[in-house]
Amino acid sequence: MNQPAIPQDVARSADYKDCAPGHRFLLYFPVWDHNFARQDNAKHTALQQVASSLPRSSRDLCDALVRRQNALFQGHPHGLRVEARSTAPFATGLGNEHPVENGFAFLTPYGLPYLAGSGVKGVLRRAAEELALDPGAYPANQRPTLLDVWWLFGFEAPNDECLKDPSWQRALEALAQRADLDDFIRQGLADQPGDRERYTGTVDNRATFLNRFWKSKDLPRRIHHRGALAFWDVFPEAKGMVVEIMTPHYKEYYFNGQPPHDAGQPNPVPFLAVPDGTDFTFHVTCAPQSLPESLQTGWKPLMEAVFAHAFDWLGFGAKTAVGYGVLEDRNLASPLAPETASEASLRAQRITWEAARLEYTPNDQTLLAQHEGNTARVVGKEASIQVLGDPAELERLKKQQRKKTITRRVEVEAKGNQFTLCRVFPAEG
Repeated sequence: MNQPAIPQDVARSADYKDCAPGHRFLLYFPVWDHNFARQDNAKHTALQQVASSLPRSSRDLCDALVRRQNALFQGHPHGLRVEARSTAPFATGLGNEHPVENGFAFLTPYGLPYLAGSGVKGVLRRAAEELALDPGAYPANQRPTLLDVWWLFGFEAPNDECLKDPSWQRALEALAQRADLDDFIRQGLADQPGDRERYTGTVDNRATFLNRFWKSKDLPRRIHHRGALAFWDVFPEAKGMVVEIMTPHYKEYYFNGQPPHDAGQPNPVPFLAVPDGTDFTFHVTCAPQSLPESLQTGWKPLMEAVFAHAFDWLGFGAKTAVGYGVLEDRNLASPLAPETASEASLRAQRITWEAARLEYTPNDQTLLAQHEGNTARVVGKEASIQVLGDPAELERLKKQQRKKTITRRVEVEAKGNQFTLCRVFPAEG
């Protein structure tokens, strides 16, 4: 029998039903034999145990973290909140070390999956640069310029390959026409008085300075500008996790130096992911006093366009090139495609039903909640346990419903006239 790499007396007395997935994955991962040798054939089963170990305590903790973020955000005078939902599985931190060779990013000490604010910033910066370099992507007043990207995200010198790209060359040449380039250069060279004095701020001088600037190997590295935006960590509001499989081919070619061929055996590799349909809430705060006047009031529409582009074309987290990490905006309409009334009516929303009638049908393993003529359901025993929060709750419901009608407060996801049961709140008293 496989066990975690912990003392045997601890393993015998441990109860993992309330263990957060990050702790189960990182501290108590059951993939070792009694000699503490890793059993590779136990990876998938062990990951399934982690994926099913999102107890009610972890979900309540995630809800509390999100509520705390929302409360802090309400007190910030300059911020943007974007609510999104995943349309594909989400994975992050796969490069972290772990016995299964694919890690996952869990927030210590809570053991909850999260997307670091630095990762959010990286994706959105990439999206902003793509918009700045593609004049046809959005109207001029709805997309950032390259200088806007530097003001908002901080300065990052383009590499030699970028400088050879015609789109980068056009964007850099346009910088000479921006009057707020003067303030940006002077702020960025605040600790370089010699370079700052050579910059006078006229259009001709800007062009001359920029030409010398991009040819220099050292001058771009001497500009230091933080950027006005701050990006908060994001906590996926998942009801559970899933195990995904990647199947790398040509193992003999990559590891044994043999010629690649189609007769080789693929190597299935399991890894953890957050399932699609999970809610994500992004918080961005701004320090407008460090921005030019044009951006102090105009940064929000630009960032809405940046988010829309990131949702449509980039994705968040790992393996985005093969379709993971795709999100859709739940509330903010795209700057180019305002939401119609019919689309708004079909958008999924979370609502609470008070005193819904609860019933579990063992034959088809379906948990039902009925309220004012509407029915929400979730199919499958494991899914029902996740919604109830505890296997004991399911057994208790099966016994009690034989004697009386069970009513509970429930949370459902409504999309049009379709309802999915998401959570059953504990009985009061």
